[in-house]
Order: sequence, then C-alpha cells, then structure tokens
Amino acid sequence: MNAPRTSGYAVNLSAASRPTVALVVPNYNHGRYLAESLGSIAAQTLQPDEVLIIDDASTDDSCEVIAEFTRLRPSWRVLARQERMGVIRGQNEALELTSASWIGFLGADDILHQAYLEKAVAAASTLPADANLVCACVKLIGVTGTDVLRPAILPSLVSQYIPPAAFRACLETGDNFFAGTATLYRRQALADVGGFEAELGSVADGLLGRQFAARGGFYFIAEALGYWRLHDTNYSSTSVTNARELDRLIANTRKAVMTEQPGVFPAHYADMLERRLRFGGGRLLISNNNLAPNERAQRVAEICRLAPWERRLLAFALSFGYFGDAAAIVWLTVRLRPMSVPKYMRQWWARRAIVATESPGKAT
Repeated sequence: MNAPRTSGYAVNLSAASRPTVALVVPNYNHGRYLAESLGSIAAQTLQPDEVLIIDDASTDDSCEVIAEFTRLRPSWRVLARQERMGVIRGQNEALELTSASWIGFLGADDILHQAYLEKAVAAASTLPADANLVCACVKLIGVTGTDVLRPAILPSLVSQYIPPAAFRACLETGDNFFAGTATLYRRQALADVGGFEAELGSVADGLLGRQFAARGGFYFIAEALGYWRLHDTNYSSTSVTNARELDRLIANTRKAVMTEQPGVFPAHYADMLERRLRFGGGRLLISNNNLAPNERAQRVAEICRLAPWERRLLAFALSFGYFGDAAAIVWLTVRLRPMSVPKYMRQWWARRAIVATESPGKAT
C-alpha cells in the first residue's frame, strides 16, 4: 500500500491572504503539563493571531506557568475564573471573546506539532464556504506502547477535502476522525449553532464535528500534527470510563443523532455510534494498568454491558499482562464491531508511515 502523502494545499500564504486563527486552551490543575502545551503553541511555525487561556479556578501552580508565557506575548490573553465553570462553558464563551475566522481548542495537557497551524490554516484557505472543519491525525501519549495513531481508520490516505457524501460513506467503516487536539473550526459556524452542547460533555466536540462534516465536508490532513495525552484525570478519559456518565452521554448523543434531518447520518448510525463509544471507554480501561485485572474487567463489563461469563473471561485474559491486554482489545473489537477490521488491516502500513515521520515540536 502506498504511504500517505500531502496534496491539495499550499503552505506558503501571505499574511494578507490567509485566514486568521485563534487557539483556546482550557485548563484546570494541569500545571505540570502546561509548559509543554503552551510551549508547543509558542513554537508554531505560523503563530496564531490570538491565544486565549481559560483557567478554571486551578489550585496548583497553573497561574504561575501561564504568567510566564503571557508576560512577553501581547496577543496571548488569560481568563482566570474564581470558581469552576467547566470546559464547555469556557469554550463557548471563547467564541465571543475572539474575532479570528478559525478557532481551535487545545487541551492543557496536549501538544501540537510545530507545523500544525501552518498546514491547517493553509488547508482552511482552500475550503468551500459551507465546509467548517480542518482536522489532522494525532498520536496518543501516556498509553501503553508507542506510536498509537488516531483516527484508527483513516478517512483518506492523502491530505484532501472530503465532501459530505464521502464522509457519510466513511462512517460505515470507521469514526472519531476529529480529535479536538488537532481540529480547527470555522468560528462563525460554531457560534451560529450556539457552540458545543453542554449535555454532551466530552463527546460534544466530536459529535459537532460529525454534524459539520456530514453537511459540508471537511479537510483531512494525513499527518500526525497533534499529541493527545491520555491519563486518569483528563476530561475525555474520566467521562467515558464511568458507566453511569457514559450511559448519560450515549442517551444524549443518540437523541442528537436521531433528531437530525433525514440523510445527514446513515439510518443506523445511532446504534453504530453507541457501540463505538462503549468500545472506546472499554479500550481505555483495558489499557489502564493502574487498575487490577478484576477491577478493569468489572468496569469494562459495566460500560460494554457484558454478560457475567464475559467479565470472567476478560479478567482471566487481563491477568496475562501486555499480551492479555492485546487479546482483550481484539476480543472486544469482535464483540462490539466498532470499525471495519479488514479496512484497519489494509491501512496498517499507511498508519505506520504517518507515525514514523513525526515528533512533537516544543518551545526552546
């Protein structure tokens, strides 16, 4: 299989012709990661026009780290909360506080490749007026093993605009193309729909990305330009690995999908998305070696609604360490069918080519 290649956009735009872009960094007690996260913005080959850091009443050394970065950067601003408001409320407020034509949201514990904005903004400049998304691949950091790429199923092996019909076809074999770390939104389109839906919690950005792409398409960059850190306390991990919270998110997500206009999503998409969300939470738990095998198996069984015999089988597999974890993920994939395994295998070398060529860019 051919390796992914970049095509369809130019990276040399004059300041007068390129779209403006803002980056928003919500933070709560991630002071230990902020130097890397904010440093990756400072190291961008194309600097953002605006940076807004929203500190949600942190009690660690976050404010001191933030002050060190903003002191000499007049285009960087800080919104310091005195009491916690939550990630989504801060993101939605940022839509009114920035004037850039494109906006991205970087987790305070995540990292951008130094060429991310250069390539993403150049791609945005080529999009039709009704296309409101640009996204790139991300690598996972903080998980067992190395060079884990998302999305697991690539919507394209080349960097290109993907029209709505092609995106809807992609949903039949894979999903979760829009990792927030490396996604840009057309700011006005995001404001026009009222921003992210608070009831959808950590899946709000992913679902809105799917809705935008199903209506107007999106630009996919077949390169790893973001680094998504997974750990026990980050926003996405805590919500999808808690059975009660995940059930609530799935109920709200199903409602949002099923009330969409006919033809926006495939007719059976609500069922597919539920399986994929349950698989995602289960996979994170299986990979969490801070938990004992029996506890992991119990929580996976609750999230994925497994029978008692399946829970016991899972606990047995997880007792064998790395190879047991791998076997458990394979079994859960067969059990829940979250994606096309044949397509995943066909893209193996393409994904390896992507992860082999990138490394995080950090400020010096």
